[in-house]
Amino acid sequence: MVPVDESKASQARVEFACELAGHFGCSLLGVAARRPETPFIAAKATTAVVRELLATEMQKAEAELKRAESGFRALIAGHNVPSEWRSTLTDLTTTVAMEARAVDLIVIGRNRPGIVPSYAVDPGDVLIGGGRPVLVTPPDVPAGAIMSHVVIAWTDSREARRAVMDAMPFLQAAIQVTVLEICGSDDVRNARARTADVVAFLALRAISAEVAVLPAVGLSVAQRLIAFARDEGAGLIVMGAYGHARLREWAFGGVTREMLETSPVCLLLSN
Repeated sequence: MVPVDESKASQARVEFACELAGHFGCSLLGVAARRPETPFIAAKATTAVVRELLATEMQKAEAELKRAESGFRALIAGHNVPSEWRSTLTDLTTTVAMEARAVDLIVIGRNRPGIVPSYAVDPGDVLIGGGRPVLVTPPDVPAGAIMSHVVIAWTDSREARRAVMDAMPFLQAAIQVTVLEICGSDDVRNARARTADVVAFLALRAISAEVAVLPAVGLSVAQRLIAFARDEGAGLIVMGAYGHARLREWAFGGVTREMLETSPVCLLLSN
């Protein structure tokens, strides 16, 4: 599933989702949602005026959804991918989480300053409310490189284990896989044992992977992850995100939040 709007970022995201769907032989579900704006209504406005104002906002929202659908259908026309369209007059994040019942992966863009609020999708709410893995794309997503090198950002947590299972199609298609753990300087030996277990687990599924262990020194965990991914030419980072409660973030505090805000690499997140 991919949320669709009228922005250039949405166009790139839909193209990317089409390529993924084509690669894995999947169908693509495009969704859009637009909650009508609440107009300013003067205290002395008559009932007729109120109805007219509300009807105008409803028409604007419906027109925007129709334009989003037209754009989606135009973009997928050049791809041999089965597709479906759904739209609602409500909040986009809520819609994406609810429609997740029909899909096994959600592709969303990374929120950034200046984005139109109605186009924004909250990854945390989608992860927790949708119950599906979320693939977050940066503004400039290198579609062809996503499975060149996949990095598993490992922590010994439920969320990381779930992420590995959810990412299995990507790991099986990847040219190179690295299981990376960033740990304290006094925990390197244990980290190597933990990541070696993950490598052995993947080998049982015919996935060849390498181990990398980096001490968490000097930079934040997110900065180390991003630097490693850049140095190694990785196209995708797989990681667990948050916990059962939204305030409980993945390892070392705000790693999930920082990755969502700054990663130039695609993220596959599971909860």
